[in-house]
Amino acid sequence: MSRDTWTTRDYPVLVAVADQLEETRGQPFVSHQLAKRLPDLEPRDVAHSLTTLVGPYLQGEVHRSLAGDTDVIITGLTERGRRAAHLWPAEETHTEALVAAILAAAEQVESEDERSRLRKAADALRASSGRILEGAVSAVIAGVVGGSM
Repeated sequence: MSRDTWTTRDYPVLVAVADQLEETRGQPFVSHQLAKRLPDLEPRDVAHSLTTLVGPYLQGEVHRSLAGDTDVIITGLTERGRRAAHLWPAEETHTEALVAAILAAAEQVESEDERSRLRKAADALRASSGRILEGAVSAVIAGVVGGSM
């Protein structure tokens, strides 16, 4: 049976990295500096977590000595890391903001036909997600830029 290291180790380390970077205005730092922020974790567990997080969640470099010690230089968070640490809005947040803007625009138009089309567009966006949303937004932008709207 595998252990849940995300909840018990990796996520707390990721949040501590985000906090450290925020407090130092993005200054790079070494893994042993972070271990002080996480008294419930052993320094070697913090270093192991950082080596796991570098790449997908963190920007940085892993350095291993011949003696087996690991130091990680952390330089930033990736987009995925920012999302996981709740520092970047989820895609759903953008969708809801766009839906609200379309519905607000629908209330401003005079034509009932145009109001109906905008409401249908808002409903379609609300029902879609991920790539479908990207395609819908691209189509809207292409229509606006192309002059077909």
